[in-house]
Parts: sequence; C-alpha cells; structure tokens
Amino acid sequence: MTLNELVQAMRTDLGDTDSELFADTALERCVIRAIYPVAQDTGQTIRMVNGEIVPAPDGAIAEVLLLLAESYACAIMRGKAANAINISSGDKRVDRSAQAKHWADLEAD
Repeated sequence: MTLNELVQAMRTDLGDTDSELFADTALERCVIRAIYPVAQDTGQTIRMVNGEIVPAPDGAIAEVLLLLAESYACAIMRGKAANAINISSGDKRVDRSAQAKHWADLEAD
C-alpha cells in the first residue's frame, strides 16, 4: 500500500471519508510516525523515500501500520476535543464533555 492508500484506508476506518475531521497532512504524519515502531517490532526494513513507504507494506504489516497510525490519529482528536466547550441556549444543550474520553477509548482499542 502506498502512503495515499494508507491515508484513504485510515479515513474509511475513522469515518472521515469527507475529510471533515482530519487534514491529509495530519494523517500522513500519523502514518510516518508509525513506520519506525512497526519496523522495529516486526523486524522489517521500512522507511520513507521521496514521500513513499519503501518497501510498500502489505498484508499484516500494512494492517499493523494502519492500527498504530489510527491510534495516533485518535490522540490528535483527543487533544482537540479536550478544548471543546459545552453550549447551552434556552432548552437546547450540546454536551461535549465526553468527546475526549470517547477518542481516548478508541485510541486504547
């Protein structure tokens, strides 16, 4: 899988097919951050060369890379959600206090 294919797979897994939650650069950074630990844990030689992952991960390696990158993406959203405020107006209320916890729970999975 190429870097772009991994980012698209992440968008699908994270429910962000419309690119509303994450910028491409944020998801690319999550994948790049995941390369070194996955390479160390699996004994594979994986690195970035000219913006692409070499060798292109496939099968179980790609899935492990995706899982770790998605965990990093959840950490980003947990940080964003931690600053969300609750809104109330009259009889309407938007409670965002649990958003950070939900992203943390996804990160832990």
